[in-house]
Amino acid sequence: MEKGFHEYHETIALHHVAPKVFMILANQHAELHGWRLHFISETGLIAYTQHGITSWNAELQILIEDQVATLSSRSVEREQGDSSQHKHLVQQWVKHLQESMMHISEATLQEADKLETRVFQSQEEVRRQPVPTLKDQGFNILRFLIPGKQFFATPFLLDLNIILFVVMILSGVHPIEPDGNDLLLWGANLRSRVMNGELWRLITACFIHIGVMHLLMNMYALVYIGLQLEPLLGKRKFLMAYFITGLIASTVSIYWHDRTISAGASGAIFGMYGVFLALLLTNLLEHHTRKSLLSSILIFVIYNLVNGLQAGIDNAAHIGGLLSGIVVGMVLIPGLKRNSV
Repeated sequence: MEKGFHEYHETIALHHVAPKVFMILANQHAELHGWRLHFISETGLIAYTQHGITSWNAELQILIEDQVATLSSRSVEREQGDSSQHKHLVQQWVKHLQESMMHISEATLQEADKLETRVFQSQEEVRRQPVPTLKDQGFNILRFLIPGKQFFATPFLLDLNIILFVVMILSGVHPIEPDGNDLLLWGANLRSRVMNGELWRLITACFIHIGVMHLLMNMYALVYIGLQLEPLLGKRKFLMAYFITGLIASTVSIYWHDRTISAGASGAIFGMYGVFLALLLTNLLEHHTRKSLLSSILIFVIYNLVNGLQAGIDNAAHIGGLLSGIVVGMVLIPGLKRNSV
């Protein structure tokens, strides 16, 4: 079992209760506690706790085989929760089900008749169900703006970008089509300025955005990759990777463009996607989860690189960030593997 990646299992005999009825009873308990149902069928159920994005979250699962149900709880993110928390969730669930099976209502029986007939043979088969989207997980962007114990780096970067943009607008910068001089005043990237000693622009440019749509698109991409990657890296490694890849992306940008004013977090964000791509080529994640995420990440990267071929988009920064991120990810892999055993 992975260090800091706990889970707990317990079984309960169904006796005379039909699997469909048992699943409806199990889901009633999940709804009572505000758990997010991801999947339910005759022999398989997956739900997620509602403990919030800044605290520990658990995946609750049921598999029924030969009139015996195996209930389990496991961490969704690394370094969260402990065995006692998962044990409490499962035992609470088992107690509720044991009591509920003694008093089954007619409404429960009618609801069970409508349940999908789909039989799973193993926990691995249940886990092959599609990875839940942000919407499935009840994701709320407002909760992600507040740095917490588990998610600190991503909300911190998100807030920094948003606050800086708001201050720029309040100072008179146009919110949709800002002037190039205004962007330079706030720290945008330009080869001549950097070569004249203003090296700080290589970093500040990563937090300056050319209009509100530019900001929103980058922040959406940052939230998605942060949700996936920060639990794996931890806040320090995540921030380190972000600044390193952002710095390299800015450097590649001024090398490629001699007179272009460039700004935006996309170079650093591409860097984080590069880090994640490197990690997805290892066994740090479960196989089917890794396969699903790899497909979505590749689609994002390819689409944005092709879209970046049009005028006005700094593809040099994207490519520089992506490639440097892959290298950073490969450097981090040995340490992450040591921590996972």
